Amino acid sequence: MPLRAGPDRQRLHGRLVAAGLLPNTPPVYRRFSARTASARREGGFPDLIDTLREVHVPPPWPDAGAFVREMPQYFRLDRTRGQPYALYVAAEKDTLRQLLTGWLAEYGLPVSVVPGFGSQSYADLVRRCLAHEDREAVLWQRTI
Repeated sequence: MPLRAGPDRQRLHGRLVAAGLLPNTPPVYRRFSARTASARREGGFPDLIDTLREVHVPPPWPDAGAFVREMPQYFRLDRTRGQPYALYVAAEKDTLRQLLTGWLAEYGLPVSVVPGFGSQSYADLVRRCLAHEDREAVLWQRTI
């Protein structure tokens, strides 16, 4: 399984620091990151996946019939309809988002990632989502 570029590279660096093999300094991390990137290009390091920099390709279908046959798996009723609150779930790390999305998809609960510092464009996006709610929204955030 490929490593994820951001979280997994940081986790690997953290393990090397914890084992006393590398000092925990910004220059050492930059050098570590550059060397792993170079080793990847040369085929000497596992492929890394960066979920924040994905290439999004619209799904193709060979014909309209294939599209119609596949559509039922995408249909979902709003399972939160009639609930007094709109629940939104936030995770600090993208790896948690992947787990939470898998667990909560059947319930129709939105999951977002809110790492580190706030982003005005992301805050505006959340506000636009909430503007469509006719009930009070509640944010549940888990940090580790």
